Amino acid sequence: MPDVLPPPGLTPAPDPVDVLAALAGQVDRLQHADVAELRARLGAVTVTLASLADQVADIADGPAEPRPPIPSWLGSIGAGGGPLTPATAVVLLEELIGWLAVVYVWFADGGLPECWLWHPDVVEELLWLREAWWAAYGGPGASVQRAGDWHDRQRPGVARRVRAAAGDCSLREHLDPAAAPAVPTAEAAAAIAGWWGGARGRAPEPTGEQIRAADAAHRSTGGWR
Repeated sequence: MPDVLPPPGLTPAPDPVDVLAALAGQVDRLQHADVAELRARLGAVTVTLASLADQVADIADGPAEPRPPIPSWLGSIGAGGGPLTPATAVVLLEELIGWLAVVYVWFADGGLPECWLWHPDVVEELLWLREAWWAAYGGPGASVQRAGDWHDRQRPGVARRVRAAAGDCSLREHLDPAAAPAVPTAEAAAAIAGWWGGARGRAPEPTGEQIRAADAAHRSTGGWR
C-alpha cells in the first residue's frame, strides 16, 4: 500500500516516540538544573551559618561590656556606682525631676502626690523607671521591643505602685513623721540561725521583750503595715 502523503502545505504529524523522547530530555535537564540550583543555595546557607558561628564565638570569647551601675535611692548608690552623699543626692534628684517634667507627668496616669519626695520607695521606683526609659530609647541596646515593654509593662506598673504607696498622702501628713521603718525582731537572728542550721528541733520562743515590742507596734499602726 503506498504511503499517504499529506496535502500540499501541511506539516506531517510528529512521531509519538520522538515527542516522548524530547519530553524526557527536557525533564532530565530541568531536574539537573534544579539540583544544581539547590546545591548552590545550600552552599551559600552553609557559608552564612559558618560566619554566624564565628561571630557568636567571638562574642563569647570577647570581654563582656560592663553595665553602668544603676543609682538606688534606698541602697544609697549614686550615679556611676559611687556612694550617695548629700551632694550626689541633690544632682540625682535634679536629673530625676527634669526627666519627670518632660516624660513621666505627661502620661494620663503620671500624676505625682505633692509629697512624693518624702516617700523613699516612690523615689526609688521613679529612679529605676528613668533608667529603664534611657535603656529603651538611648542606651546601646535601645530597641522598639524595649520601648514597647517600657510603655506596656514597666511604666504602668510604677504608676500603679506610686498611687498605692502615696496616692492619698499629702504634705500635712508629714508634719509629724513616723519613726523610720526597721526590721522587726532582728536581735533574734542568732537564735533562729542556730536552730535552723542545727538539728531543727523545737524553735526558740520569742522573748518577753520581743512580745512587748510587737504589741506596741500593733497598737501604733493598727496591725502590720
